[in-house]
Amino acid sequence: MNNKGFTLTEILAALVIISIALIVVSKEIGKTLSITKQESYDLMKQNIAQSADIYIKECNKTEKCGLKWNNNKTKFKAKVLKENGYYVNLKSPIDNKDLSECLTIETTIYNGVIASNIIDKCY
Repeated sequence: MNNKGFTLTEILAALVIISIALIVVSKEIGKTLSITKQESYDLMKQNIAQSADIYIKECNKTEKCGLKWNNNKTKFKAKVLKENGYYVNLKSPIDNKDLSECLTIETTIYNGVIASNIIDKCY
């Protein structure tokens, strides 16, 4: 007799090996996506800080912002940038949460140099 097929044991062994490989690969993909989302979030905060610098620079030219300054410092929520068209999408890349209220921008002007920092109370 000339049997040219696979036995049930061989097929099951192949399925077990493939399943184990898929589990390992899917865990690594999950870790990579998590890291990528966090890096995207950090980059987004840097972009918001840069947008805040531009907003403050233009705001100081017109003096129509209504920001309260104390010792060359001011604080405002990220929603101010959104309302004034300086940063449109304030959705987190991590979980699509709206960051308008939980991100605060603290801006300092020293010798004409504008520096904005993000105070993150979102996560």
